[in-house]
Amino acid sequence: MERGRRDLLKAVAGGTAFCSAYGLPRLVAHTADGELLESAREYGGFVVERRGDARGSYEYDPQVLEPMSERRTVFSRNLWDAARQSRPGLGQDMVREWLVEEQGRVPGQSWLDHALYAAAWATAGMGGDVFQYAWTSQTFMVQHLETLDLGRWDPAEAGMSWDDARRVVKNAALFYGASLAGVAELNPLWLYSDHYSPTEEDEG
Repeated sequence: MERGRRDLLKAVAGGTAFCSAYGLPRLVAHTADGELLESAREYGGFVVERRGDARGSYEYDPQVLEPMSERRTVFSRNLWDAARQSRPGLGQDMVREWLVEEQGRVPGQSWLDHALYAAAWATAGMGGDVFQYAWTSQTFMVQHLETLDLGRWDPAEAGMSWDDARRVVKNAALFYGASLAGVAELNPLWLYSDHYSPTEEDEG
């Protein structure tokens, strides 16, 4: 019995060492829907569940959960919603309150927090009016790509498969700071049901 236990532990340790050596995900446990895997290279050190069916990672009732209108976001409501425009805190100078009166002691509102906040916006804007993170308005090195009418990109033209392209995108995301990156099928619920564009009067 003791020998069998030792053999099992050696086999598990050997499998773990093999996975570590070759960067393969390590099987942590089986679940009702699949298996739990761990890999520093593939999953950033997190334990993730790989499901064995096609149900996806969550279920919802499409009769209840529907795409949201862009008009309903907090940024859009600031432009047209009377309740948002007359909220008590609108006239408060929160930066002065947090950094001067509270001397940066409020958790999440310290001088360092505000420095990082300012740096993030500076990077997003890069000194201009168009955000680098905009979906369709590119800036700088790629600002003229839309005018070239390149059409849909096919990785085969570069000798790549879609799996190759996915690996490149995930590795780039991990390199730039993501702890976990993946590529998923686009869910229509992630898109706004309609576009909201404020009028000059709204912006005023």
